[in-house]
Amino acid sequence: MKKEMNGKTKIIGLIGENIENSLSLFIHNQIIIKYSLNFCYLPFQVKKADLNKAVQGIKALNIKGVNVTFPYKEKVIEFLDEVKESARRIGAVNT
Repeated sequence: MKKEMNGKTKIIGLIGENIENSLSLFIHNQIIIKYSLNFCYLPFQVKKADLNKAVQGIKALNIKGVNVTFPYKEKVIEFLDEVKESARRIGAVNT
């Protein structure tokens, strides 16, 4: 059953470059529909020079979470408030 967005809908998404063909949007929104979750998964095309501003915007807009894809899995770490030790050791994050 398709659920309508409302004032309580939580925004989540994907940040990266060249993400217009990512299957992530389709997959995540199908799961949201299947389980009647009040979320909307959106793609956020981010230029390298704007990555820090994008992370700050995610926080400021109370976006509940994002997946991180190429080419920012490593670069985004420097802009995060918290990073698990395992991610720090690996040198990359995904969410």
